[in-house]
Amino acid sequence: MAEHLSDDPGDWPVDPFELLGVERGCDEKTLRRAYNRLIREYRPEHDPDEFQKIRDAYDRARGMLDISAISQDWDGGWQVAVEKPGSPPTGTATTSGPTSERVAIAWELALQGDAESALASLDREFGEYPESVEAANCRYWLLKLSPALEDRAIVDWVGEYIVRHPDHSGFADRLQTELTWSPAFARRQQLAGLIDSNLPALRLAEFAFLRWKALAMADEFDLIVSELETVR
Repeated sequence: MAEHLSDDPGDWPVDPFELLGVERGCDEKTLRRAYNRLIREYRPEHDPDEFQKIRDAYDRARGMLDISAISQDWDGGWQVAVEKPGSPPTGTATTSGPTSERVAIAWELALQGDAESALASLDREFGEYPESVEAANCRYWLLKLSPALEDRAIVDWVGEYIVRHPDHSGFADRLQTELTWSPAFARRQQLAGLIDSNLPALRLAEFAFLRWKALAMADEFDLIVSELETVR
């Protein structure tokens, strides 16, 4: 068995990197290699408790690496490589760095591996649909990096956010990214709400185009025709 781990999983390190036997500053390939080595030793059918601890540690460590990659500079713009596992790179997305103290505190929690508490803290401070673009960008990335959330929940949030804050034009990039990854999510009711909302004409045209493009990729042409009649 792994030399750095006790025979009693209750004595295993709390720090996910220490549990996996890697340095905190390691790259993703090193992290994955350590994870694969451990799950070959602790298989779910023979050691379910140990396997779950290893899996949880890997998820936490991955999230911390992702957050560290995004959080390049509190005071400058971020250039974030947006790539979903199993999909081709979609390029880069630019967000404004969270400079306010309250957003910085929430992000620091995420850097320490507690994205769930970071998200809860951000919601307490700013609400689920914050007026602050800075806080909204931070919340978007925390949602993206939360292993407990499915992609459709993030699509729903982005769609609702656009309706509530049509002046935050940067979220068109968020919607385009989500629909590029998952065109079928264009059918979601929250995105249909964009067509029925009182968005300004130019903003409505922008978001309708993104939705219809994704619907076409998902072969939902009847829905496109129906919504074109509504817009007219």
